[in-house]
This record gives sequence, structure tokens and C-alpha cells, in this order.
Amino acid sequence: MNDAMRSSRRSSRLRYRAGRAANRLSKDRLRRYVGTRHPMIVERTIFIPDWPERLDGFQIAHLSDFHVGELLGLEDAVRFLDEFREGLDGEVDLVAVTGDIIDFEVTDCSVLLRRLAEFPSALGTYCVLGNHDLLVDRGGFIEHCEDQGLRLLIDDSVSVCYRDTTLNILGIDWGRRKSDLDKHTRRSFAAFDKKRNGCGGDSEEGTIVLAHHPRAFQGAAHCGAQLVLSGHTHGGQMNFIHPTTNRRGIGLGSLSHRYSWGIYERGRSRLHVTSGIGSWFPFRVKCPSEIAVLTIRRGREMNVNL
Repeated sequence: MNDAMRSSRRSSRLRYRAGRAANRLSKDRLRRYVGTRHPMIVERTIFIPDWPERLDGFQIAHLSDFHVGELLGLEDAVRFLDEFREGLDGEVDLVAVTGDIIDFEVTDCSVLLRRLAEFPSALGTYCVLGNHDLLVDRGGFIEHCEDQGLRLLIDDSVSVCYRDTTLNILGIDWGRRKSDLDKHTRRSFAAFDKKRNGCGGDSEEGTIVLAHHPRAFQGAAHCGAQLVLSGHTHGGQMNFIHPTTNRRGIGLGSLSHRYSWGIYERGRSRLHVTSGIGSWFPFRVKCPSEIAVLTIRRGREMNVNL
């Protein structure tokens, strides 16, 4: 284990213990409070210049950062997901889960994993690992997901033929440093090059990359990703100035992350960072939790931040 991973684990353990202590001192009131804060359902449109014409209007349910544990209980997490599902007008094309399903320990979250795996969509659910998923038992969590049929992409890819167009879905393993993420990105695209088997011919292709840390965006864009989906930042968790359609939020996230919340552009590639569902601290300030429904359009129109 390198120094960066040790440091990440230490800080995560401290936050977990602080949250657990605060909840127990409150006699479980903080947990009940978090359980009442249903994530907002937000709809965002992302314009991508080279997105395949036949996939224009493609819809993705982007979920991230449940952090099931001390502050967000399993029952509340499942309820949030079920209520989102019931409120949808028809099924989406793809469900993307960008990590941190659990907060610390590998608890028995089989119900949530199975609900995610079986969420109604044309192409199914794909998931990548977040740093919290790996804090205690990486192998145990991966096995838990596989047992419930949840498809993890760990430096791996899937190519499918959809609407007579090839859609490539790649998943990048967790890395904290940019150099680690770049390495995982290269591995993921190498795996993709070896086994791509979409529609064939000269048809257009769409390429979506899932990566828990938005720092992967630069490397993925360099490799040809049209869309990158990430979480991790919680939108900043606490913002001093709320983001608007014309202005980025200012807070903990923007101070520590280049990409903290919303839609970003790099050349012909786009990144969406969601504020996520759960949190490592019971209170969010000017940064509500969310589940995002993304509509991907072919075009050069300017993307609205939030």
C-alpha cells in the first residue's frame, strides 16, 4: 500500500469515527435526519459535438456516493432508490453508479446492490469502485457485488450494439493521484481496444467512461472519451456560495477539486460530476444531495453548469 492510500484511509477512518460518535451522541437523531433528506431528482442535458446521431436523446440515470453506513441507513438508501424508480416516466437507457456505495465497512447491503442491478433500463447497470468501497475489504465488496449481479467495470470495458450504433462503456478503478488514474485509464482503454465488438463497420461510436474521481477526466478525454461520469466530491458538501447556471459554487469542493459539481468541457469531451446521494458529514450547506437524469444530445450548444 502506498503513502497516498494510507493517508486516504486514515482520513476516511477519522471522518467515519467522527460521524459515528456524533450520531451516537445525538441518540440516532442525525441518522434519522439524513434519512428524511430525500435527494433531489435533477434533469440535465449534455451537448457533445461528436455524439452519435442515432444515440441523440440517450438517457442515463447517474447515481453515486450512497455511503451506506452510520449516517445513511440501508433502509433509507433502498427507499430513495425505489422512490426514484417509481417517479420515472418510463425507463432510461443506462444506469451508471460511480462508486462509494458503502461508507466504511462491508455491511450486508445485498438488497441495495440487487435493486441497483435490477433497475429498469435498456442496457442495464454498470458500476465502478470508489475509495470508501475499498477501505476495509476490497475483495469482499467486489464479491458482494458479483453475488447480487451488479456489473463492476474495473479497468475494463463493454461494447454493445444499441440503436444500430456501437456504445462503449469503460470503467476506471479507484486512484487518488492523477498518475494512478492515468494508469488505470490506459489499462481500461487497452482492454477496450482488445475486445471491442459492437456493431462493426463504419458506424459512429459513443464512448462513456465511469470514474469515481473526476480527476480522471483529463486522461480519459485524451484517450477519446466523449463523456465521463464521476462523483466523489459531494458537490463540495458545504458551499459558501450556491452554484447557479452561470456561476460555479464556491466552497470546500471548489477549493480542493478542479471539477467539483456539474458539467465541464475539455476539447470535444464532457464531464458530469454529481453531488451524490449520501455524505461523510450529516449536513450539506448549499449543496443538496441528488440523483441525476442526463439526456445526451449531439450538438455544440453551450452546456449549462447545473
